Amino acid sequence: MKPSKILTASLTATAIMTLFMLLAQFVVLPTIDTGTLLGTLFGGNRYAGWIVHFFIGILMALPYVFFFNKWIPAENKYLRGTLYGILVFVFSEIVFFAINLLGYFNSFDLKNMAMMVVGNAVIYMIYGTILGAFFERAGADGFEEAKHNPTTSSRREPVKSRV
Repeated sequence: MKPSKILTASLTATAIMTLFMLLAQFVVLPTIDTGTLLGTLFGGNRYAGWIVHFFIGILMALPYVFFFNKWIPAENKYLRGTLYGILVFVFSEIVFFAINLLGYFNSFDLKNMAMMVVGNAVIYMIYGTILGAFFERAGADGFEEAKHNPTTSSRREPVKSRV
């Protein structure tokens, strides 16, 4: 797997997810300002929060590319990505809850918590769907299934090294 493809996929998925987060207020969901939220971990530095947000987006793509893309039991790459987005959502909620218990987000406005959770679920499913759009499933033998084309043979094409 080419590192440039992983980077492109993860940055695209994170950017589209971020766009939906910032536009959430227009569909009756609270705006989720991740830059400000994560910035509280860095003394209120909003820019550091946004950098961390995109870095997390890149890091969260790696388990999908190297593990979950192969093991999530769905044939459709978009569905596989969406299911991975749900896993990332659950993981992010656990991390958010743990950090909140440490007292970092106590000053953050959490009065619309239920709607924020719904919004997070939606944006992480969008993230996963976009990520899934970039990657076909590799078989257990390391070969991707060749697209059916009557003008070509039905042989299987080797997958490039994932390292």
